This record gives sequence, structure tokens and C-alpha cells, in this order.
Amino acid sequence: MTDFEQRFMEAAIKQLGTPYIWGGHGDWIWTPTGPASMQKKGGCPKGFDCAGLVTECVRLAGGPDLTKTWNAQTMASQLPEASPNDPFCLTVYGKALDLVSHVAIGIGASVPQLLIQASGGDQTTINFTEAVKRGACVNLGFKGRRDLLGYRSLVALQKAKP
Repeated sequence: MTDFEQRFMEAAIKQLGTPYIWGGHGDWIWTPTGPASMQKKGGCPKGFDCAGLVTECVRLAGGPDLTKTWNAQTMASQLPEASPNDPFCLTVYGKALDLVSHVAIGIGASVPQLLIQASGGDQTTINFTEAVKRGACVNLGFKGRRDLLGYRSLVALQKAKP
């Protein structure tokens, strides 16, 4: 395990239980007009969508700040393929590689992989109350989605361009 991978995984584990908020990238959300404070949108002090979780963990691990520029589609398009046998990788989901709708952090060289992911919500999960109602949060488990498209390199995120 590289130092980056270790710091990334530590950051991801620390986020377990954080509410899933669509567009959430830590303490702000992405809106069509740009970043907005979660406090101003009736949100919570912190929340993540799937890509927000991954990009915040990259930043906390000492990698580039991709929080305002990368989403699940960008990760699927820009990162090199990885093997499910890699001990750490990203798993991408959706209808097609140009229609990616979810990204999760894969742990362990096995299928099914253990996943850390911000899940349980959708584009209507925009505040803390909705997240709690749905049980939407950053979680750990083996339950992935049926629309798996493939795997992407976690280590490549360390050198990604914002």
C-alpha cells in the first residue's frame, strides 16, 4: 500500500456515517450557479454524494483538489482502467461508460469487493432530513449495484489534473 492509498483509505473511513447529500462535496454543494454553503441550503455541516466523497478523500490524502471539477463521469473517462484484483480501486456504475451515475471505493482483491460509498439517496436527497429518512450516508459493505461498468485506478487520482 502506498502512502497515498493509506491516507486516502483513512480519510474514507473517517467519513463513514456522513449523510449522503446530492451534489455534496464536504461542507458545500454544487449548484448550477457554483458552490453554495450547505448551511444556506438547509443542509447539514457536512455531506457527500458519491464523487464528492472520492474527491474529498483525494484532497485529504494530499492529492489535488478535484472537488469542484471532477464527478463520477470524469473519473470513468479520465482514469486508467484497473483490475478488480487491485487491492484498492474505484468501481464505476451506470448505463454505459458515457452515462456513469455512481462511483464507489473498492477494497480488497476479491469479487464482490468491500465498498465504501456515499449511497442511499438520489437527486432529491438535498438536505439532512431527507438523508436521514432514506438512511442515505457514507457506508461500508459488500452491496454494490447491478449496473457495474468497470474499475478505475485509485492511484492515478494522486496525479490527476483539476
